[in-house]
Amino acid sequence: MRKRLTFKECQEGHYALWSSLSRTGKSKEGWDGWDSTTPEGLEYPFRGYYKGLLVRNYCFACYACGRDCSRCPIDWGTTFRDYDVIPPCEKAGSPYAEWTRNHPCDIEGSRKKLAKVIRDLPFVKRGENESKG
Repeated sequence: MRKRLTFKECQEGHYALWSSLSRTGKSKEGWDGWDSTTPEGLEYPFRGYYKGLLVRNYCFACYACGRDCSRCPIDWGTTFRDYDVIPPCEKAGSPYAEWTRNHPCDIEGSRKKLAKVIRDLPFVKRGENESKG
């Protein structure tokens, strides 16, 4: 069994996840692309496994940078410093922060629109060790 997703697989997973959410308005946890069982064959109630590997936070960007926010492959339009408590994706003004504040049953569809914005943000390598983690 493989030990890590490649950066390209993370890009593809990110695009597939957010494309689906832009159509359905579901939560990340509810995406149909997650594996339904762990590699050991155990049912995993929160899913989060993709191609047999656990993607923490249900986030391919977090996976790609090894949860080191300073190397996040997405430019959220916010800044991050080593002493920050709040990751750049969750800071006020980021589309993800706005997406999390909108209820999945959002009648006006702003959650779907924000998912499309997140899907279309550039997903690029930062530094040399993006697959570390």
